[in-house]
Amino acid sequence: MPFTELEDIAAALDAAAPGNGYRAAAVRRFRNQARRSGGAPADALDLAAGTLNELIAYTGFGKSVVLVETFACWAARNGIVVTFAVSTNADVVRYAHQIERSLALLGSDAAVTPLMSPRSVLTVAETTASRATPHGPGTDWIWSRLGYGCALTAAATADAEVDAWQPGQEPCATLRPSDSARSKRARAVACPWRMSCGKFSLARAACTAGIIVTSHANLLTGRLQVPVDDGRGVTDRVTVEELVLRRSHVLVIDEIDTFQRTAIDQAGRGLLLDQAGRTDTPLRRLDTEFGAAFGRVHEEVDANVRDACFSTRFLSENYVSHLAYGRLGAAAPDARRPRGPSRHWVVPRRWDAWLTARLFGLSDKAPVTDEQLTMFVSLFSGEPRLPEEPAIFRQIRPYLRAVISNGPQGRAITDIRTELDHLLEGTVKTTGTMSSTACCAAPSWSRSGSTCTS
Repeated sequence: MPFTELEDIAAALDAAAPGNGYRAAAVRRFRNQARRSGGAPADALDLAAGTLNELIAYTGFGKSVVLVETFACWAARNGIVVTFAVSTNADVVRYAHQIERSLALLGSDAAVTPLMSPRSVLTVAETTASRATPHGPGTDWIWSRLGYGCALTAAATADAEVDAWQPGQEPCATLRPSDSARSKRARAVACPWRMSCGKFSLARAACTAGIIVTSHANLLTGRLQVPVDDGRGVTDRVTVEELVLRRSHVLVIDEIDTFQRTAIDQAGRGLLLDQAGRTDTPLRRLDTEFGAAFGRVHEEVDANVRDACFSTRFLSENYVSHLAYGRLGAAAPDARRPRGPSRHWVVPRRWDAWLTARLFGLSDKAPVTDEQLTMFVSLFSGEPRLPEEPAIFRQIRPYLRAVISNGPQGRAITDIRTELDHLLEGTVKTTGTMSSTACCAAPSWSRSGSTCTS
């Protein structure tokens, strides 16, 4: 995509909207300062298919003007389908309006559609309309694109069903007969107005639009929720990601760091093992339900689940207890233990191979080898020992085993820490308390206040 073509389009937009001559200047600034990875000047943007092409520019440089507004007009002129993924639904509405207005200035009839979850369309419309500004989308434009009504409420036979309508929560694909006509064989059916309902107008428009604007979250986890033909048959399970990647020639992701963070948040999974003061944690509920089902599960299942549940509860509850009562954690500067989770605490692997480097006496700049990492992992219960390990590892291992054993009293960890402090003195070039704390903590668990998660 040559910058010269973008500059021509930007100049045409400036001419069509007198008093707003900033677009051509923004493109010229891009053309003058854009550099390739090797430092050579760039006279065009590489749009070849393949890995992600990253463009970095400081805030206020004009990325949205060049890579959203002007680029969308260039794509429409060249018959290229492009999708923009932006941070929030408010940005989706704003950019869609901005692109549509720019295309109208150039006389283009390319279709632009904001794409968001049908369940949140009315909520976004209400929020955006309440914050309308003279320079952004007006309330009429917002409601014409996002507003809809539910025909089911007009066809309802009970006042309660009419009054209970909640926008976004309509039973579009889960309708069932009324209580008087319901039978065991009754199955859920779809709303007869589903294919023409305004709730799904954005999803239908996205199947043919030349320019799509959606949010990071919707791109990663959204579904169209309306029947479409995906080439293998009609289905309502098509994801937004599939639609975008199959239809778009170019995908532009704004704020890629935010997109990456959203992807990690959506992909991450966690389980609360224990929390101080709570008795309704998932692990305790599992223990209660498992006890109530005694005698109704297979023998091998009973043995495996009982062992796993007992071991996990013991370790997680002891771990939280040690944190709450200060048995784990760097020593306080005075005798009084600070209240709350404000005390500094070193978590294993919080910094890359920190504890491994200290145990092997490496300098701050010396890299940790794979062999040293393997030896470090061998310290913990269940891992095989290695013949080349340092002699001190054999002395550390019994103390670590005692920490997770259910034999000693809970306060035995204080004595174990004292022994580790003495053992590691002179070996680790930092405070022994900090190192023994890290050694005593399970390496795969994370600490947040008095909470244990895995």
